[in-house]
Amino acid sequence: MNLLVPVYLREKRNDEAFATIKRLTSSIPHELVHPILILDLAQEFSKDAQFQEVIDIFTMFLGNINRFWDKDKQVLAYRMYGMGYINLTEYEKATTFPHKALSITEDPSTKVDVLGDLAFMQKTKCNYGDALAILNQALDIISAESGERNKSKDWSEQTASIHGRLGDVLSDWGECDLEALDCYECALGITKEHDHGDARNLASFYLGLGLVHARLGNWDEAMKALKLAIRNNEAEHDGWNATKATRIYPTFCDQIWRVLLDQYCSDDRLLHDTQEREKILKEVELFSKRSIENCPSCEAYLNYAQANYFLGKIEDANFLLYMCFEFEMQKEGVQCRSCFRQAVTGAKMKTCKICEVVDYCSKAHQRLAWRRGRLSHKVMCPFFKRYRMVAKAANPIDTEPFEDFCKEFFETVCVLKYEV
Repeated sequence: MNLLVPVYLREKRNDEAFATIKRLTSSIPHELVHPILILDLAQEFSKDAQFQEVIDIFTMFLGNINRFWDKDKQVLAYRMYGMGYINLTEYEKATTFPHKALSITEDPSTKVDVLGDLAFMQKTKCNYGDALAILNQALDIISAESGERNKSKDWSEQTASIHGRLGDVLSDWGECDLEALDCYECALGITKEHDHGDARNLASFYLGLGLVHARLGNWDEAMKALKLAIRNNEAEHDGWNATKATRIYPTFCDQIWRVLLDQYCSDDRLLHDTQEREKILKEVELFSKRSIENCPSCEAYLNYAQANYFLGKIEDANFLLYMCFEFEMQKEGVQCRSCFRQAVTGAKMKTCKICEVVDYCSKAHQRLAWRRGRLSHKVMCPFFKRYRMVAKAANPIDTEPFEDFCKEFFETVCVLKYEV
């Protein structure tokens, strides 16, 4: 087993690796299985979003983990175990494991990491106050540690990560955008000061910073930060390539194009700058098209539709709007519209009772999506409801013409601030 399973893992044959472990452990003691095999397999399952398999492999060896594994490996297992449950939206089970990890470790660095996990879980549950308290506890540990540790690469990255997580919590909580900006800026400042940082963390900091700036109407700062988010996600490649970015990181790209459209509708500086307005639309049109070609999403279709409407391509805009609503209908019951968490087996999504189309993982995320942004669910909900009635109508003649639906939609959402 200790020879065969690593071969399967190197070849990304995770299911075969798991099947081999299950087959052989039925006839040999579990303690003969090397812990690294279990941790490596769980890590591969996590990368592929196979969270139920993460739970299954740790559950199989839980007794062994508790009795025979050393503390460092126990902590790592408990952290992955908990994150597996949080991605299955089993919140109560999820938080059990970080607490177990905290109870067995005395290393300050490990405690900070585990507290970061626990705060993320509380944020996911929309317990923002609890998440802030946990992150402040992590900052207390960081403050208490002085000397050479503060100069180390790993410690400064941890410190930046905690400040970034504080920004995420404050940004999601609402009405705390200025405080969130400070946290993101602090995270980036620490990273720049020490001239290092994980590209993924940097991308997260810049993404959060950009979205908050956009909500505050700081358009230049928002676009600069969002493009840096993509650039850092492309750090492992030779330079930033927007075409490649739309293939690999569609969420970041869709966020940029959405913010550009929000700027187009709201930035007073564009009132007399026809050239800049056209440049924005062409950029949104180009990259939304590339995003759809590489990784279709409701956001990409909606961005592309708005750009075409503003450019006067009404028929194209109507078709893209149709694709947007069809795409959303296909996701019914499988994705939270606020955090985009994917539903998995056994997960319960809450469906909006008005439109009966859009789903949420919690009431808090439903409230967040209802009020946030130019295209908040408060704006979109009646259109989803009407489209659902059109899509499910037994006799299309009894429903409104789709062209009328599109006309009212665009006249509602594509309103220029400086024309009002």
